[in-house]
Amino acid sequence: MEFIDAHLHFGGREDEILGCQDIYVKLKALGLRKVYLLCFTTYGLDFSHIIRVAPYHARSHYHPDFVDSNPLLQKVRDELESEDFIVPFLDFRIIHGDVESWLEHYMPFGYQGLKTLFIPEYDDFLQVESPADILKTTKSSYLDWQQRVMDYGQQNSLPLICHLNLHNHFEYATEFLSNFPHLQINFPHLGFSRKKMGQLLDKFSNCYSDISGLYDHIEKDPKSYCDYIEHYQERVMFGSDCAWNEAKRTEGYLRRVEGLSLNPGCRRKLLHDVALKFLGKENQG
Repeated sequence: MEFIDAHLHFGGREDEILGCQDIYVKLKALGLRKVYLLCFTTYGLDFSHIIRVAPYHARSHYHPDFVDSNPLLQKVRDELESEDFIVPFLDFRIIHGDVESWLEHYMPFGYQGLKTLFIPEYDDFLQVESPADILKTTKSSYLDWQQRVMDYGQQNSLPLICHLNLHNHFEYATEFLSNFPHLQINFPHLGFSRKKMGQLLDKFSNCYSDISGLYDHIEKDPKSYCDYIEHYQERVMFGSDCAWNEAKRTEGYLRRVEGLSLNPGCRRKLLHDVALKFLGKENQG
């Protein structure tokens, strides 16, 4: 069955990135048609600052020489000989200053979506500092930057992936969805709360989520997750949350989804159709 990985991270050394062509040959043979690739960038900051907004377990995937992904991203596209396979999302987890100028600077590189990591204060779950603290700015400035990214996304029809813990920031999620009703927003990992995520999905048609990072939980409780996915089958996507050079794990995640008792139509939506809808390309495969 065709599938899309709607949550894949880009980073690492050049030799690692360019040396994993065989992974994607295999995944394409299994049906992988697109990857939504979240590309980390510097925005003029020193690497020692921006790496602090990556969880500890992910920091080894980012290399100081290639944290601005654009040149390496083009090399990967040339290697794969496919412009349509990679759908790049610009990772704004530590955006600052003149947001619109940074966006205008990076957009010519072909980004088709935006990514933010919403952490207005220290996140004890990820053990990650807030960009506001790292940049020594105010929380209000940080919130303003976040919303300016969202406004740009809405004005330019760019979908947004917003990592946000609904246990801590449900009110902010509601505010974002209300303030930007024409912006497609994916709060990944089911927002770390299926109950709160369901409340948003029930109320906002521009709200989406993905199941990346949840496969161990799904394996322990497949029936309740199947019921949830089927109930919200128009808005939940498949994603791996892997780094580019570790995407071989995606095959195992795909097998877990194939083993769930989902009806065929729902499974196709989860694996493929909703991701295209989120991107605004329902009629394109």
